Amino acid sequence: MITGKYVGTVIIDFHIPDNEPHILPPGELERELRKNLAEELEELIRDELGDVSDITVNIQEFHLADPRAGKADGTAGKGGE
Repeated sequence: MITGKYVGTVIIDFHIPDNEPHILPPGELERELRKNLAEELEELIRDELGDVSDITVNIQEFHLADPRAGKADGTAGKGGE
């Protein structure tokens, strides 16, 4: 049996326009993505590799910032810096 391990980092930078129709408010969107994103990534990889691997996705950091409410670090957004 051939065995091995691949460990990688996936970085997804979200760029969602303020005027995007049918988008959840930032706090609710973050909760939904946090809940579903790991499962979706696992499924995507499993579809490609089939049943020859065990896949685990660990979320290490995740946040969204709403520029209308200030930056994620609590400072003001554009124009208020």
